[in-house]
Amino acid sequence: MSCAGGQLITDILGAYGIETVFSVAGASHTYLLDPLDQAGVSIVSNRHETGAVGAADGYARVKGSPGVALIVADQGLPNAVGGLAVAWHAASPVVVLVASPPRPLTEADRGIDVDKLALVSPVTKWARTVPSIERLAEYLHTALKHASQGRPGPVVLLVPEDQLQASVAPDGATAWTTAARPVADSQAIAAAAKLIVAAERPMIIAGGGTAWSGANEPLREIATSLGIPVLGNSLGRGQVPEDNDVSFSWPYAQIAADQADVVVVVGARLTQRLGLGLPPRFAADAKFIQIDIDAGAFHRNRPVDLAIQADATQALNALLAALHDLHTPEFSRAWLHTGLQPRAERIAELLGAKSDAIHPLQLGDELMARLPEDAQLVGDGADIQTWMYGVVRVRRPRGFLDHYPMGAMGSGTALAVGAAAAHREVSGAAAPVTVLITGDGAFGFHPAEIHAAVRAQLNLKIIIGND
Repeated sequence: MSCAGGQLITDILGAYGIETVFSVAGASHTYLLDPLDQAGVSIVSNRHETGAVGAADGYARVKGSPGVALIVADQGLPNAVGGLAVAWHAASPVVVLVASPPRPLTEADRGIDVDKLALVSPVTKWARTVPSIERLAEYLHTALKHASQGRPGPVVLLVPEDQLQASVAPDGATAWTTAARPVADSQAIAAAAKLIVAAERPMIIAGGGTAWSGANEPLREIATSLGIPVLGNSLGRGQVPEDNDVSFSWPYAQIAADQADVVVVVGARLTQRLGLGLPPRFAADAKFIQIDIDAGAFHRNRPVDLAIQADATQALNALLAALHDLHTPEFSRAWLHTGLQPRAERIAELLGAKSDAIHPLQLGDELMARLPEDAQLVGDGADIQTWMYGVVRVRRPRGFLDHYPMGAMGSGTALAVGAAAAHREVSGAAAPVTVLITGDGAFGFHPAEIHAAVRAQLNLKIIIGND
């Protein structure tokens, strides 16, 4: 018994729970699109390859599993580089399946023939060409493995189009087992607990790695039972519902970070957004504990006092138990609230100001007053997004995503399309609203992707700050 290569890909994607794909597909995808459609997979038709990859990125960030984009090789792959770069910097598990011409048709002097894998290698975790139909299943499983395991990231798999219709033995449609995540060293956890107990003003920075690990429960318990404030950044926001008491957004609360004497960085890299981990954003004598699944994150821009390579959820649960064993008292957060008081007062002043124009803070404040609890937020733009950080609070895990850390303005539109598709999958028929807050300049980059949202009947609302 055999099946076509397109059916094989469909079966494997189904085994991994992928219910939506994003595409700028041509005739070369026919033998893949048909079985996908027959299997009930939602096919979102994008208008630009960066839009398709960006939508797959937004889908992955919201659903927590790989997003898949279908594009063609010669014209499409160069167009996709921008979307790949955004996903690469965001550590988002995106699988791009690229239909390429059959190998015998490759011309030695072809004008647009380029080394396609070299083109994308700087912005992918892994990029390969399937050498034969017999190895199609192995290569697709490997692509999904690289996208998802360890520090996630985008991968590119070139599939010669003749393989999509060629006959091959069925794979069995069983997802490869996931490797066990690294476990924190018990001595390192004990040392971290002692550092925190000896502190007066400990603080946790939660990055996107906490979302990929699903670390919201131990983070919430540490914040609420021990009073250690959690500052969420990017996809790490909402792991503990932001109440400006124990949980804050990093962009809003960072001005008080220099008062912390112990900083626990979980699933985040000490990039420019986090002040490089250096003064003046942090105190020169602050102790740093860093927990990350990827050892490459440690000692970036500054040495850390204690590096713990581990899954964020496992490490935080172990740390929480160690802190309870030491009978750690609840910490006072007065230092943080005092440090934030000038910012809170200034925001209140701007919100109360009378003007013929709508201040972006007022726009954000009105939005928060009307936004349902289950709404999905996507941020884009420059000025408008900076102001939104002052008032927008994220209430649930994976409830907010933006163009950080690359900062590619305009990428939010595609992210929102994918986020809305994933939000519909996760929430069921109710299809809660996804809201994109963007600027007039940023929206101008990829407005055609709204066509994809309309055709897919996604519940997407867009607010454009026109300054």
